Amino acid sequence: PTNSYERVFNIVCLMVGLLFGSTLVSSLSATMVEVQVRNRDRHQKLTILRRYLNEHSVSRMLALKVQRQVAERLNQKTTLTGKDVPALEILSSALQSELRSEICRPYLMTHAMFRTWAHMDKHWFKKLGAAAADMVCGQVGDEIFTAGDEAEFTFHISLGKVQYSQESDSAPVDAPETTILEGAHWLCESALWCQWIHVGTVEVLKTCQIVTISVAKFWEQVGSHIVIGAIAREYSNAFHQRVTSAVPPQAQWPTDMQVANTDQGDLVYSMSPEAQRHIGLTALRVASSHHGVHALVGARQQANLAKLQEEVMQDKSVVVMNAKGRPERVVSLIILSISRSGGELLYQVGSQSEDGTRKAKTQLPGVKMTRDELTRGAMSRLAQTKLPGIAEIVSVRSVETLIEEKESKDLGVHTTYLRKVCHAILDDESQSHTIGVLCSVVGREDSTEAPQEAAHSTGATRASARSSLRGGSQVTLALASACSPPKRMLNKEVYFVPSKSEGSSIGAGDFYAWLSLEDAEALSSSAGEQGLLSLLQHFLQIPSNRDGMSLSASMGSAELQGTVSKGEGLQAAAAAAATAAAAAAAAA
Repeated sequence: PTNSYERVFNIVCLMVGLLFGSTLVSSLSATMVEVQVRNRDRHQKLTILRRYLNEHSVSRMLALKVQRQVAERLNQKTTLTGKDVPALEILSSALQSELRSEICRPYLMTHAMFRTWAHMDKHWFKKLGAAAADMVCGQVGDEIFTAGDEAEFTFHISLGKVQYSQESDSAPVDAPETTILEGAHWLCESALWCQWIHVGTVEVLKTCQIVTISVAKFWEQVGSHIVIGAIAREYSNAFHQRVTSAVPPQAQWPTDMQVANTDQGDLVYSMSPEAQRHIGLTALRVASSHHGVHALVGARQQANLAKLQEEVMQDKSVVVMNAKGRPERVVSLIILSISRSGGELLYQVGSQSEDGTRKAKTQLPGVKMTRDELTRGAMSRLAQTKLPGIAEIVSVRSVETLIEEKESKDLGVHTTYLRKVCHAILDDESQSHTIGVLCSVVGREDSTEAPQEAAHSTGATRASARSSLRGGSQVTLALASACSPPKRMLNKEVYFVPSKSEGSSIGAGDFYAWLSLEDAEALSSSAGEQGLLSLLQHFLQIPSNRDGMSLSASMGSAELQGTVSKGEGLQAAAAAAATAAAAAAAAA
C-alpha cells in the first residue's frame, strides 16, 4: 500500500478473509464431526445387533437377513412422526392434541362420513382426531397387519406403495392372490363398524405414511355425541348387513380392502329418515354457505337448494355430501338382466296404467330400492312385483354395481344413480312362455317397401294361439291387421304381465320382449318408440278381473272377441281363438 486508503482496504480484506476462512473451517469441522458421530452411532448399533444375534445363537441365514435390513433402514431417510421430535414432549397435552388433530384432519376428511361429521360439530371432530388418530411411518418390509389377527385399527395409506395378499387358509380364495395399492387408500374400514378378523396381509413395498384410527378410542368419542353417535350406530348396522350379505353370486366376498355396496350413498340410503335428514340438511347447509359468496350464482342455486331441502324434510330425497363438499342426491335402483341361449335379453318394452293408457319405453326391468333393503331383498321384490314366478326359472350369476352421475333437471343438483344389475340366465328355454300373457308378433318383410317405410313391416300379422299366464291361465291374443309393427319386432314374442304391486289395478301391467342389444338400442330411439307404441296400442284389451280375461282387437271392420276363464287349458284357448278367427273371416 502506498497511501492510507490502500492500507485501510488491505486491512479490511484481511479481516474478511480471516473471518470467512475461520467460518468455513469450523463449518467443515462440525460437519465432519457430525458424520463421524453418525457413523459411530450406526456402527455401534450394528455391533450391538451382531452381539445380540451371536449371544442367542441365531442361524447364519436369518442373521444376515436381519443385519441387511437394519443396515438399509439406517441409511433411509423417512418422514418424521411425533415420536421422532423430542421437542414435542415439552408441549402441554392440550396443545399436543390440537397439533395431532390438525395433522390428521386432511386424511380423515377423505372419508365421506367423517367429512359430514366434521361439518356437524367441528369442536367434537377435533377431539376425535386428537384421541383416536395417529400418524406412523411404514418402511419397506413392514407388515401393517397379518391375516388371522383381530383388527384393532383402521388404516389410511396416504403415500407410498403396499401389497395386499390373501392365502386359501385364511380367505375364501382358491389360489394365493396379491394386489398392489399405490396412493391414498383406506384399509380395514370394516373394523370401525363391526368385529373384524383380517383375511389378508399388507406389506409395505415403498416407504409410506399411515394414519391409524384406534377402534376402541373411536367409539369412546362417538359415544360422547348424541346425534353423531346415533348416526354412527345406524351406519354401523348398515355396514354390518352388507358384510354378512356379501356372498357370491350377489357380491364378492368382503376383504380388508373393500366390502361390496358400502359407498356412502348406498349406506345412507338404507338408514332411518331421521338420520337421513341430519345428513342431508348438513350437506345443504354447507352448500348454502358456499353459494352465498357468489350473488348471481347463489340466487339461482339457493332456490334449488330450498326446493331440495323441502324434499329432504319430507323424506322424498336422500342427500349426502360428496368429496368436493357439495350436496349430492342419491337414487338406488335394482335392475334385472335376464339372458337366454341366443344372447337376447328380456326387456320391458312398454307399460299400461290403470286407465288403460299405454306407453312405450325399452329398458331392463327394475325398481327403486327402499330404505333398509339389501340387494337380495330388492331382487326378490322386483321378481314378485314385476315378473311373478320368474325366480323359479332363472339363475342369478352375478350382481354388478353401475354408478351414473348427472345433473337433475328439476332440482339442478348433482344426482348419483346406483344401479345394481343382477345378471341371470334362463334355465329352461321351454318355460320362457310362462313369463306372462304371450302375444307373438308374426310378419314377413316386403322387399318392395318404400325407403321411408323400411323401418316397418307391411306384411301380414297374426296372433299367436299359444299364450299363457303362469299359474294356469291360457289365453289367445289378437293383433289388428292394420298394424305395421317395427321391423325390429318382427317374429318377436311380446308378453304382458299384470302388475302385482300394492295398490295397483288388475288392468295395470308391463309389456316384455326378448331383444338383442341392437334391437333395444334401435327401439329406444324416438322413431322406434313411436312404432313400438303403435304396436302396443293394437294388442288386446287388458283383463279387467282376476277370474277371466276379456280379449279384443279390431281386425279390419270385424271385431274379434273372446273370453278365456282361469284354469282352461291351452287347447281350449286355441279352439276359442280359432272359432273367433273363423267368425271374423266369415263376417269379412
